[in-house]
Amino acid sequence: MASAPAWPRSVAAGFLQTVVEKGVSGCPPNLGGRASRFRVMPTVQSKSVPIIRLKRRSDFIILARRGQKWATPGLVLQSRQRNDAETKSLDGIRVGFTVTKKVGNAVIRNRARRRLKAAAGEVIATHGQNLTDYVLIGRVGTLKRPYALLVSDLKTAMQKLNAYRA
Repeated sequence: MASAPAWPRSVAAGFLQTVVEKGVSGCPPNLGGRASRFRVMPTVQSKSVPIIRLKRRSDFIILARRGQKWATPGLVLQSRQRNDAETKSLDGIRVGFTVTKKVGNAVIRNRARRRLKAAAGEVIATHGQNLTDYVLIGRVGTLKRPYALLVSDLKTAMQKLNAYRA
């Protein structure tokens, strides 16, 4: 049985250097497995406020027109408090993510979106207000920014928009 070819150290070192340059080193660790791909937000949340994913274009447009916006170096946050007439049976926090083609190709956009999802899972799950919609928009700086600063950017934007629950 033939063994797998051994890669020269220069090739492996070049690949790792490329990955570090793209800002992957600051990402939270991937838990792997099938369950981690489908979980958008953490299953255990404080104060049991359900988090729902925004997917319809009309929801994004309404939030862009009627909501507030705050830009930080790592992301842009849009938020809007829903009133009781709009809620129907959809109680809780709704979160959407978007990254434009200006950021890069599909691989880079998905990496930026995954970083935004991880930051949102950490901050919005614990500090988000009930009956509020949030949209996180990725920027070029989303990939280069260290993960801790990305989380602090999200907290700052939420505080500036009065959408932060202590």
